[in-house]
Amino acid sequence: MGFIVWGKLFLLLAFGSPHETAYIPLIILLVGQLINSGAGSVGLLLNMSGHEQETARGMIVATVLNVVLNLLLIPLWGINGSSLATSVSLIVWNVLLWRVVQKKLGINSLALG
Repeated sequence: MGFIVWGKLFLLLAFGSPHETAYIPLIILLVGQLINSGAGSVGLLLNMSGHEQETARGMIVATVLNVVLNLLLIPLWGINGSSLATSVSLIVWNVLLWRVVQKKLGINSLALG
């Protein structure tokens, strides 16, 4: 929450005025990480229960999606497009693995489950 309210000030004080433009990408990445943490430890749950292949499949899908989205969004929106591509692929990865955890392990790993 602090980065949303004081993110521009933090970037100015920590890195200087040229980096204040990173505020919007910071917010986009924070949203992606919030959803990532809210999904729980889906990758660890699958890896520790013998479902490493499911984790790898999810990571491959997310990686391909990340590359494609970066190729599409960076020319349009620059650093904002890059942060959006990263957040979207992270969210997709977590949603895919969360569904597998529910199906294979019968566990709802959501933080607010």
